[in-house]
Amino acid sequence: MKYIDFDASGELLGRYDSAIHAQIPATAVEISDELFLRTIEERDGLWKWTAGKVTKHSLANATQLVESERRASALARRDELLAEADQQTVGMADAYIVGLLDDDDMWRFKAYAGYKLALNKIDKQPGFPQSINWPAVPVG
Repeated sequence: MKYIDFDASGELLGRYDSAIHAQIPATAVEISDELFLRTIEERDGLWKWTAGKVTKHSLANATQLVESERRASALARRDELLAEADQQTVGMADAYIVGLLDDDDMWRFKAYAGYKLALNKIDKQPGFPQSINWPAVPVG
């Protein structure tokens, strides 16, 4: 008997043949010999577990998936950098509004404000998300 296993997001993890493999994962799904061979030989798509069945997604869709993963990864990194930048200026916005920042704090506050603005615009860069010109973290 032939089996195929997928991760929680439906991505192909492995193929198993009961004549070869002593242990088959409990999450593996039994499939026909024909489908088993197709998942090995057909390289024009990605095999996934979708709506309770094994499906092949065209490479055009695969390219879109990779693109959306790149975008999501870049935006997640941007959000991490924004959170780190926010920590560098905690409480400074109120102090700025009422004029309580000294020269060093004023420089820091404005430098991080510019940095955060640049981070929020990375998705507007030509070539995003394949190519990203990350802004430099303020130093000083």
